[in-house]
Amino acid sequence: MACDGEDMQSCGLLSALYLNGAPHIQNASKALEVLEKTCNKGSNKDCVSAGVLYAAGKEIPKDLGKATTLFQRACDAGEMKGCTLMGTLYERGEGTKKDYLKAMGLYRKSCEQLDALGCTRLAMLFEKGLGIEKDLASALQLYREACKLGEPSACDRQKVLENLQ
Repeated sequence: MACDGEDMQSCGLLSALYLNGAPHIQNASKALEVLEKTCNKGSNKDCVSAGVLYAAGKEIPKDLGKATTLFQRACDAGEMKGCTLMGTLYERGEGTKKDYLKAMGLYRKSCEQLDALGCTRLAMLFEKGLGIEKDLASALQLYREACKLGEPSACDRQKVLENLQ
């Protein structure tokens, strides 16, 4: 299977094979090469996927600087997973200075665009009072939204908070 960077579907299939195929095919470095090629051609989802590989640093050297750049690029282009993951880096202070307000803004942006994980992460900030006054009612509302969007961990937290009432 060829990937010259122009046929995005072939490139997507090739990167999936390198990441999830049979053990003798798996190769994170080759997957990253393909993902970066398609990211540079405008596939924002592939920017996120490449960023995840850099952030994890399991089969390739960990590079939070590159992960940050890729997540921000995807977020700026409207890929909400990029916003959520960039928010997580700000929340944890990984690859950037810890900044709950920036994390909150990014989570809110992705949640408003119906990204379940973004809603869940925003709810966690409200629940724990990170960067904002603790607000369990807002957290519960956001967990409900994220649960409706299909995030299992949000459903679990929703039940916990409902039992506190």
